[in-house]
Amino acid sequence: DLQVVMRHPRTEDLARVFAGAEAASPVGEESSRTVADRVRGARQRMQVRNPDGCGNGLLLAKDLSGILAMEEGARQLWESTLERRQLSVRGGLKVLRLARTIADLADQPRVERSAIAEAFSYRSFEPLL
Repeated sequence: DLQVVMRHPRTEDLARVFAGAEAASPVGEESSRTVADRVRGARQRMQVRNPDGCGNGLLLAKDLSGILAMEEGARQLWESTLERRQLSVRGGLKVLRLARTIADLADQPRVERSAIAEAFSYRSFEPLL
């Protein structure tokens, strides 16, 4: 399963929201509107590309290979990390689906090594063997 670490909002930002002002995004972070636009774009790409327009999380294993468009370095990282962490086939496929979603959110046609690394990072609380 995925695990995401969330930071606590700053008191000043919460106070601004309750005062009716928009909360300022911390330096280097995207606004909610920008993130929503990226999510809409990713969903549109999935609808066009995936069988029956399904989301990446619902892709069947047999459909993944044609949809992933994974770079060689990404494939090597996936295989070596899968073996090192001794993940099940099910766990490995979940990582691939998530990496495809990360690439879609970045508007990348191919799954790069960085998307595989990020997808594995959301499983970082698993014991490393």
